Amino acid sequence: MNRHLLALLLLAVLSPFASAADKLKELVIRPGDTLYARFEVDGKKLKLVAVSPQPDAGAQVIFSAQPDPEKKILKLRVENKLAKDLVYKVVISSKTLKLRSPAQVTPVVAGKLANESFPGMVEEIQAFDFKFPR
Repeated sequence: MNRHLLALLLLAVLSPFASAADKLKELVIRPGDTLYARFEVDGKKLKLVAVSPQPDAGAQVIFSAQPDPEKKILKLRVENKLAKDLVYKVVISSKTLKLRSPAQVTPVVAGKLANESFPGMVEEIQAFDFKFPR
């Protein structure tokens, strides 16, 4: 009986950590960051599998956020190496100003580069809901 209770307790404690890797759905980009994302493509479905700040030759999408001090803007550069166009959603936020807002972004054409501009006060860009257009 004690063995079953101990196994149940161990399973309850460790299962959130095991499922956390399966629930990778968004990536957070900060000014000066470059993130390399890998996706699992299954027909028309697209699932974010891995995100890494280290250069990755197998990355399918590269996100880079660089501040422009002259214009006081944050430039987001998205390079799509997938075979299809990429559509995603973005939420921009500033923790110091306690602001958070969804933002419009253009779809990234397959094999091309897209540039987006955001206000300079943006401290984080959350990209999520990656999919192919219909």
